[in-house]
Amino acid sequence: MDIGRSFTIKASMNEAKFDALEQYRTSALFTDAERAALDYLTEVTKDKKVNPDTFSHMSRH
Repeated sequence: MDIGRSFTIKASMNEAKFDALEQYRTSALFTDAERAALDYLTEVTKDKKVNPDTFSHMSRH
């Protein structure tokens, strides 16, 4: 887990942002486009389907 976390942080984001992933909807660290993408990914992985409104919001970015 720690080595994966380290590679992720080094490759794509800072540690604070990585640590705030669970609060992405309210954290100022994330842009609206990132929130839209994370909403989409959350629905796909948890529900195996995506609400049309979620997809529409994501597609605007």
